[in-house]
Order: sequence, then C-alpha cells, then structure tokens
Amino acid sequence: MRKTMFITRPTRDALTSHGKLIEAMQELEGTKWTGNRQAHQMLEQILVEKKIKAPGGSNDGSGGRTWAALARTFGYWYLDSKGGIVITPVAKAILAGNQEHLHVQKQILNYQIPNGYVLSSGFRPKYDEGYHIFPFRFMLRLLTRPELDYCLHRDEISVFFLPAKTDSELEQVAFKIAFYRELKEQDGLELNQRVELLNELAEASDHRHRSDSSGVNFLAYLTDSALTHMIIMESVNYYWFKRSDGLISLKPDLVPIAVELLDDFDAKYPFSSRFKISEESFARHYGLDLSRAKNTFRHGQKVATRRKKQDSMLRETAEDILRTNPLIDNETLVKKVNTRFPLGENEIIQSLRQMDLLHNEEAEQLSSQFIDSYLEAATNSDLWSDFEKQSIRLLNAFLDEAFRPPKPSMNKDKANIEIGVRLHTHGMDFGGILDCKSGQKFQLGTRERDLMATSYIPMYKELQCPSGPIIPLRFFGYIIGKDFGGKPNFNMIREKASMYLNAGESVDGFVINARSLLYLADLVLDKLIQPEDLLKIFTANSIFLDPLEIQRFLQK
Repeated sequence: MRKTMFITRPTRDALTSHGKLIEAMQELEGTKWTGNRQAHQMLEQILVEKKIKAPGGSNDGSGGRTWAALARTFGYWYLDSKGGIVITPVAKAILAGNQEHLHVQKQILNYQIPNGYVLSSGFRPKYDEGYHIFPFRFMLRLLTRPELDYCLHRDEISVFFLPAKTDSELEQVAFKIAFYRELKEQDGLELNQRVELLNELAEASDHRHRSDSSGVNFLAYLTDSALTHMIIMESVNYYWFKRSDGLISLKPDLVPIAVELLDDFDAKYPFSSRFKISEESFARHYGLDLSRAKNTFRHGQKVATRRKKQDSMLRETAEDILRTNPLIDNETLVKKVNTRFPLGENEIIQSLRQMDLLHNEEAEQLSSQFIDSYLEAATNSDLWSDFEKQSIRLLNAFLDEAFRPPKPSMNKDKANIEIGVRLHTHGMDFGGILDCKSGQKFQLGTRERDLMATSYIPMYKELQCPSGPIIPLRFFGYIIGKDFGGKPNFNMIREKASMYLNAGESVDGFVINARSLLYLADLVLDKLIQPEDLLKIFTANSIFLDPLEIQRFLQK
C-alpha cells in the first residue's frame, strides 16, 4: 500500500501547459481509452506536436498514459462506463480562456486524497487506509508559518510532508521540521546524512518492496515526488513563490493573502465523500467550472471570523443534522440548528454560509456527511434501523414519495414491508415495495424469497400512499449494504408472485446496494436521468452492485 503522497509528473518543467494538455485530451474526447494502446500512442504524438512532450515516443504509449494520468488527477477528464474519455466543464473553461488561472488554482487546492481517480483500477499501488487530506492546502499552510521562515526545503517535504495522511497533522509536521532545523544548526548534518532517520522512514513508508530499498534510495524516490509537489504548488500563483536550490519560499508580504485564500477554500470547499460513490460522481463535481461551482477566492474578500469554540459547536450541530438528512432546505436547516443552538437565525445563517453548510438550492446535491453516515450504516448489520430510516430519507430526495406503508386492515397479523415508494412517470403513478438489508453481504434464502413473493406482494398489490392515492404495485426491490447472494431465489420471486396477481399484471424487481443507490440519487439530482429511466431500473429484474452496472444498463 502507498504510504506517501504521490502525483505523476511527466516532465521536470513547471506545469504551465494545463491548457495545451487539455487541448490534446479534447482531441480524443469520446475515444475509448481503457486498454487502447493506439489512443495512448495518438495522445503521445499530439503532445509532441504541441511541444508539451519531447520527441521520441514509446512503443506502447506509456508517455501518453502518464500525461493523461496527470490531467485525470486534476479532474480535467474521467472515464465513462465504456472506458471512453469525458472532458469536464472546468477543462472546457480553461480551453476557452475563461479565468484560466483561477480554474487551475481551484483544481490544485481542491485536490484531495482519497479521490475518485486514486480509487480507480488504473491507479496503483493504492493508498493505505486513513487518508483525509488536501495536500496543497497543507503545504501552503506550512509555507505561511513564521517559525518555518515561510519556506520548505525539498528534503523536508520528502521526509516530513509526504508521509502526512490527514490535515490534522499540520502542527505535528511543522514541529518536526522546526526540530530538524535546530538539530542541523547544532551538528550541521543534512537529512541525507541522517541514516537512522531515513532507514526508519523507508521501513515505515516504502511501498516498493525491493531488495535494494534503503533509506537513501527511498529518499531519492521521495525527493522526486517532493519536486513534483513544489512545481504544482507554484501553479497556485507564480507571483507568490521563489524556488531555487531545492527550496520553495512564500514571499512574506503575501502571507496574509495566502492565509485568506486558504480560509476561503476551507469554508467553501469542504472535503468531499463523493469518491465513495464512483469516480464519475466525484469527477462531475470536482470538475465543475466556476460558473457552476462555488465562488473561489478574490483578493479583498474577507472571511467572517468567529470565536473558534462557537464555530466548532455550530458546525458540529449542523453536520449532525446533515448526517441524517440527504437533502434539506436552508430554511429548515437553520431552524433545526437554532432549536439546538439558540444563537439567533441571522447569525446562524451568516456562520453556516461561511462554513459552506448552506447549499445552492438551484443545484441540489447529497451532503458528504450523509454519504459517510449512510455507507457506514449500510455495511454494519447492528445499524439496520438507521439504514432503514436513512434509506427512506434518501429515496424521498429523488422519488415522488417514500414511506413506511401501513398494514392492510385484513392482514394486521402478518409481517409488513419496510418501505413503500411512489414514482410518477408516463402520466401515471407506479408503486414499489422495498426491503432493507444492512451488512456486508445479504444472502437471499427461500424464507425471504417466499415472504416477498407470497406475502408482501399480494398484501401490497394496491399500495396506500400517505399523500392519499392508492396506486398499483409495479415493482419490488432489495436495498442491501454491499454484496449479494441468492440470485436463483431472486429470479423465482416474479414467477411465484404472478399466482397472486390478476391476469395481465406483473411485478418486476431489482437489487441495489447502498453505493449504487447513492449514485442513482446523484444522477437524478444532477438531472442526468429522468423518472422513466428509474422505472426501467426498478423493473429490470437485475442486480446492481456497482455504479458502472447502472451506467451500462442505461446506455443499452
């Protein structure tokens, strides 16, 4: 597992060619990329023609793949379900010359680990568990520290910055760098002379597992990675930094502006959990241009200050509410916060806006807090009750109605289904009944099969909705935590249930896990699919355990 931060770097030159790289990728938009060496070689040739890459291509297109990986890292493109190239809005804005610097700045400072790309099959080796960091915000924070003289050496970045996993390690990393510098003043030893320290680092962090791996050899690997991060850091604003002799410095008179920039980004762009859904879901939001994303920093724009303790309590209160509500309008959120934290609505609104906990109601989207909470409940069988409640809330976010259906009066002695839903499309209401099963794997046995086919479906073939209408049952489904077993039993439900229905009636079904359901909700909220697409999925008699399976199904 990878235990140090890493970004591919095809060249030693500064990354001043974002636009030209995107131009090259755009020429291949829609082209199949996965496993297509011809496309990899074609990109390599295009890069040579644009003087981004030196002449002399590889036999297998590896040079093209490396450059493409860099563009993918910063959200300029992603793969569709067929392995084809999709250019993001932020890349198109850069191509159009629309606020190019601000768009590049946004992508660099919003780059996070983990993200959609590093969790894709094409990124190897994978990162170790526990990462939750904005690398370039972290580095820029270090560069604003007076005790570090507003500068970092390449070797310090290698040994102290790159192994960091979370943003909370900032103070610890700053202390280690300052302590090392004190040692150096005392004995004059450089990092590459501190063999014991380097060997410890190699043993703890080296993912290469080579027989020749040593502290010094590993430092050489890390210093190359450190230089990459230094080069990218400069791209945030070329006027802010000086770099020479392995040192990057932030000009002291620009420190307040840099701090203001960081505070603004921290408030407006919190860590995103969309990578837990899919690379596409993450990239669609990471790759938004400024006209559709949240506003980036403008010099002179002040971030409101509050007492840290008050801000912390307010954030904790709001995030607790967001964890259990996939979509909540701003007015309701403020009122709920105010009942728990009686500060005054106007002050709460101002604070939540600065924390980016109030959303643009024209562009509804799932909160990271809810995504994290829902996926945790989904895979933990002890949290089955939370999983049911949150599933109802999630379904209500993108369907016409989701509810706990009442037991029909003639069947009060029987078990009842957990969730009923109403979907309006084709000028009609369609009813559905859903069973929630939390845990790592749900095995559909004969008991559960017969319960759905001979009890639930007959009981709810006319579904009473809380909003009033009684609608015909059209589909059944299982919302599961992660994995599924028992496909033969699932396939038998439709046939067994038909014996309890009128002639010409049918009830179809589906199985979907929590991650794929989040993806489906994301597509609806982003207005990428319509209610008729949902009906196709719900009546597909198929099992969806990966967002890619939904993509492929919809493209048929």
